[in-house]
Amino acid sequence: MLVANYADKKSGTIAGLPIDADGKLGQAVDTHDFGPATMPHMILSDPGNSYVFVPCKGGPYIAQFAFDAATGKLTPNEPDRIASPPRSGPRHMAFHPGKNVAYVINEQAMTVIAYSFDRGSGLLAELQTISTLPEGVPATGKGLSTAEIEVHRSGKFLYGSNRGHNSIVIYRIDDAGRLTLIGHETRTIKKPRHFSIDPTGTLLLVANQDGDSVSVFRIDQGTGGLTPVGEPVAAGRQPSFVGVLLLP
Repeated sequence: MLVANYADKKSGTIAGLPIDADGKLGQAVDTHDFGPATMPHMILSDPGNSYVFVPCKGGPYIAQFAFDAATGKLTPNEPDRIASPPRSGPRHMAFHPGKNVAYVINEQAMTVIAYSFDRGSGLLAELQTISTLPEGVPATGKGLSTAEIEVHRSGKFLYGSNRGHNSIVIYRIDDAGRLTLIGHETRTIKKPRHFSIDPTGTLLLVANQDGDSVSVFRIDQGTGGLTPVGEPVAAGRQPSFVGVLLLP
């Protein structure tokens, strides 16, 4: 199990923990300390499970590691990071299911950056930067920040969440992995801290942190558009994560 940790601007670390046969976690077999104010916000392996990436929101950069899946060892790649634009705040990351492309959503800049991914070297290279906001909406507005990002299992669409603007942004993915804005879904959404697409690719569920609820949308498989499914469901105080588990 791979874990990213930070405490405000005081520390920033990652760790790899072994999972025993009985499901219990062992002591960390590898740790890395990025230092104060780096704020590693996520840790993610590539689809081949050979490399690991850490968007460091305060860096701002994305750390790049080679990963030994047998031992859990993380070895800094060369180079060990790819720089993000100043004050952009790289937050979460998602790989395309069929292309050598990864996407990073930037919390402060209100952008998504598409990166090409070299499966041989494990390195990222920037392809494209695109806003998460509608044209004419400044990224410097009060309370604006992004949160989650996810690629649809079809590989045709990319989704991201905008807090402050209270929307899910929808992009189409072309053959090269580049993005074109489709639009924004705002109905019933209130500070979308997190969202998840269910494993079948049919539904998108949004955790409304300021709505104390979860909104459910049906995904149009042809256009990527979202249609509300009923009214939002109460989810306790300030939900910050939503996931779907399919039971047998």
